[in-house]
Amino acid sequence: MSKIDIENNYFTKYISKEEIEKRISLLSNEIDVFFSDESKDNIIISILNGSFIFTADIVRQLSSKCKILFIKLKSYSGTESTGIVKTIIGLDEEIKGKNILVVEDIIDSGKTIKKIYEDLQSLQPASIKIATLLLKPNKYKENIPIDIVGFKIEDDFVIGYGLDINGYGRNLKDIFKKTLI
Repeated sequence: MSKIDIENNYFTKYISKEEIEKRISLLSNEIDVFFSDESKDNIIISILNGSFIFTADIVRQLSSKCKILFIKLKSYSGTESTGIVKTIIGLDEEIKGKNILVVEDIIDSGKTIKKIYEDLQSLQPASIKIATLLLKPNKYKENIPIDIVGFKIEDDFVIGYGLDINGYGRNLKDIFKKTLI
């Protein structure tokens, strides 16, 4: 499947499932290094809904001991950012003094990751690192360091591998970008 139609939007294959699998293997090694200090608890905070597949694939390859927590934020409607980040489901566990890895599916402007980072910093973890499957460096405007990046991409709207358009497309094994017909 190299071209698909979802909600009258057309998408072509952009990053294959095989490329994603190879990259996740390398990213998991980086995360194991970050979590190598076993004197502190390690926590992965996965941002729902988009990063659930990415998070699952990463944690299955980790050798480090860690907890996995989920939070849910929303800033998109259709293919456009609303510019407002809403917390739908928050943390329900103490993170003070713990190593935190935030796992995000995609970072573009950085508003969502900035809100998460600032909220987490106020809870006094030992450290915070950010991992994202996709980064749009031309759109990213914040000063929060993005420590682990799967792929740097252009400013295209993408779906698949957890990313969606109005809830559709998350189940696609590859990543597709929006194109003209």
